[in-house]
Amino acid sequence: MEKAVVRQLVRDTKRYAGQEVEVSGWIRTNRDQKSFGFITLNDGSHFNSVQIVYEKDTLDNYDDTARYRLARL
Repeated sequence: MEKAVVRQLVRDTKRYAGQEVEVSGWIRTNRDQKSFGFITLNDGSHFNSVQIVYEKDTLDNYDDTARYRLARL
């Protein structure tokens, strides 16, 4: 899995489309629904953020992930 920064993802969206990438940064928001959730992540490399979607069916630690707030990952 390739590691990427937000700046790369924003500038070269087509290159990363449909791929799994590793990102790290700060959680801006974490919205948990019943079966899925959204994390807005920023790493300071670009003014835009990345939205990460996580699903209960595919994530072993869904409940732990849903509790992440304003943390550095």
